[in-house]
Amino acid sequence: MFKKVLQVAATFGLLLAGYLGYVRGFALVAARVSRDLGGESVPFAVNSSKSKKETTALAVRAFGRDHWTTDEENTIRYYNSDRGYWMYAKSYERLKDGKQLKFEPFALISWSRDRRSLKTITSDKSVIDLDRPLGLDNKSDTPIHVIHAMIEGNVRLRDDKATRIPDDDLVIGPMAYIEYDEADLEIRSDREVVIQDVDMRVTGTGFLIKLRPKNETDPGTGFPGAKTAYLRRDVHIMMNDVGRSGILPGTARPEQAQGDKTPLDLRCVGQMQVDLPRERRYPPTFVGPPQPPGATLATFTRDVVVLRGKLHQMPDQLNCDDLRLILIKAEKVKAEKAAVRAGPSAEPGKDDLLAAAPDLSQEEDAGGGSALTLRRAEATGHAVWLQSKSDGLTVRCNELIHKKLAPEQPDETYFRGDATTRLQVEKLELIKDGPDKGKVQSVTTIRTTDAAIFDDGQNKNDATVVARGPGVLEIRPARDRPVERKATWDDQLILQTEEVAGRAVQKKITLTRNPKLVDLTRGTLDARAKIVIWLKPKPRPAVAATAPGSGNTATASSSAAESYEIDMLRAWERVHLAAPNRTMDARDLLEVKFESPTTVAAANPGPAPKPGGGPAPTAPDAAGAEASASTPTPATAPDPLAATQQEVAEKPATDPDVFVKANRVWAKIRLHPDEGAAASPSPASPDAIAGSKSEIEMVMLRGGVDFHQDPEPGKQRGIDVLGDALDVIGQGQGRSKFTVYQRDPYAPRPAPGPSRPLPPARVATEEFTATGEKIGLDQLINQAWIDGPGTLTQMAKRGLLTDQGLDEPAGRDRVDPKAPPEPTTPMT
Repeated sequence: MFKKVLQVAATFGLLLAGYLGYVRGFALVAARVSRDLGGESVPFAVNSSKSKKETTALAVRAFGRDHWTTDEENTIRYYNSDRGYWMYAKSYERLKDGKQLKFEPFALISWSRDRRSLKTITSDKSVIDLDRPLGLDNKSDTPIHVIHAMIEGNVRLRDDKATRIPDDDLVIGPMAYIEYDEADLEIRSDREVVIQDVDMRVTGTGFLIKLRPKNETDPGTGFPGAKTAYLRRDVHIMMNDVGRSGILPGTARPEQAQGDKTPLDLRCVGQMQVDLPRERRYPPTFVGPPQPPGATLATFTRDVVVLRGKLHQMPDQLNCDDLRLILIKAEKVKAEKAAVRAGPSAEPGKDDLLAAAPDLSQEEDAGGGSALTLRRAEATGHAVWLQSKSDGLTVRCNELIHKKLAPEQPDETYFRGDATTRLQVEKLELIKDGPDKGKVQSVTTIRTTDAAIFDDGQNKNDATVVARGPGVLEIRPARDRPVERKATWDDQLILQTEEVAGRAVQKKITLTRNPKLVDLTRGTLDARAKIVIWLKPKPRPAVAATAPGSGNTATASSSAAESYEIDMLRAWERVHLAAPNRTMDARDLLEVKFESPTTVAAANPGPAPKPGGGPAPTAPDAAGAEASASTPTPATAPDPLAATQQEVAEKPATDPDVFVKANRVWAKIRLHPDEGAAASPSPASPDAIAGSKSEIEMVMLRGGVDFHQDPEPGKQRGIDVLGDALDVIGQGQGRSKFTVYQRDPYAPRPAPGPSRPLPPARVATEEFTATGEKIGLDQLINQAWIDGPGTLTQMAKRGLLTDQGLDEPAGRDRVDPKAPPEPTTPMT
């Protein structure tokens, strides 16, 4: 698009250079020719000269055979083929004592020396004002200057791309007039303007081209160059193809394109301003690499709307007050030059001027060897909106900066809010397939100070996102539903892709400075320094195989959206975890590894029989302990723990509350889908993990360990553990195996010398209190042990060592469940 602006400015400039540079000679020739046209006819035939034939042939090529410029007898012509300018007029009039010249109608052709650029201008009338009268007797050393020029009446400019197809030419007009003022160095018009070619159409009202001051030391009459081009108001630009990226962040989706092309529509109520770079010229003796090409700046003001994609296919949209684009020149590799062609009116051996024109119809860029590519886009205003309805993404901010840096660096997109209007990002997750296709599945909202996205263009899912400033992230099932999950931070949130050898690509989420995670169903987690979460791709649901002999098997839908589940979590400094039945405080570090359940096929044919003939035990699935308890096992050998395990399995799963404090905590947790998640038709959906239950497989606590577990049903006191290190292995049904140490066995030994002794490890339950160097407790088999010196205090009933024994007192109702328990005393 902006290369076209350069072409427009160059077309105006080159035509103006010839118009102003040769109008004096044209006027002198016109005055002489107009007198000769009224003379007597010559009584013999006059043969046209070669230059006259070439001038006519060029007019035919530029305007067509029926145009008035092709009339050799009734037109006034002036040309300089070395400079590449041809001027035509039908009538000439000298006004204001020779200070004003008028031509009706008027035409001008500019043809470059390499015959690759053909530019024309036509109008009904042309009026030129000079600084002094024009005449052959002018003996002044100062050249005559054109101080004002007006080209009016059906003004049309054409930049011919030198191809055989005229529809691909750049056409400007028709316009009411074009005005040039030497004092202001401006070319202007306040009427409607239309600029179009085969790939673009631009409309607006009022245009202005500011020219650069001419170098007075340059003796030539060439055009000094355009400085700035304007379209004053009501600008509308339509382009057939801007590529997958264009001037908006990200890439267009395939369904938004028309074949291989991505259309773009840009509108603004205010003006479009294009600042053109100054051309750098180097002397012949210059040594060294040239400087980088200058940048072209394009600015759009007031109510700017940019649409990328087909208008009836939910295009991406940007709304802002002002849009500023920075473009640089990118060299293109041209196709090999084709053979020299002859023009439409050329014949072999004739019209050598036209025969020298090359055929550029097969070249990639006939208008030049370079194009403009976007380097930076800036959208500002009190309400900058970026919407991608196809992706369900909406961004509201005050400033958007998009930098195109690929392939050297990833592209960068920056969004900024302010103190009163924070940056807000909303992402809708839609159902991709099935009867509910297009229905909102979840809504994710981010409100923060600013954010940056780094995208290498390979895969938008691998982009890195950095959200800075105090911010909040909320997830809810729909816009009108309450928040289910929430994250807050004071410094920044970073979302990035992490590749680890031998493992699947993971998502890494980092929250720094007072981060906090809230889940209404699973609890909260907060820390003072940082929280890092790793997410792994969730396995797709297995699909049941078809019946034997059907000849095919069903597979998971390839169009299913990629979803993730938590893999690992780390938190630093004053970590506090509050979950149902669990409260954990880690003063320095908390690290949790999550294990997911094995995906089970939709139709399970059942376990394979064991070699011994009995059924194999089923793997743990979403049904949990119920599936295990309902599977009979043959009595092959007496098991001392069988009775205890059977008793535990029959009890309801009621987990007592656990409170943990330590300097460092490492844990391994297995996630089990609950009944609702197991019954869901899409267990791989993003919400499946939200309804999961968790089971602790292992916990390692180091430094200042303080562990407390509330009493189980039917007991008055729970478990208290103190020590320097504690290892906990989960056994299911709220029972665990504890090993507590007076000193961490894996910590480095202290240096020789006086040191503060550590207190002995301590375990206290309703039945006993134990201290020592190493204490073990197995709740499943109800067993405890102590390694090394220590103490054991057993709680016993008062009559255990008395003459009365353990007989119940008279009158006590043994079957009364509400009766208070018999008091006990410690026995060491």
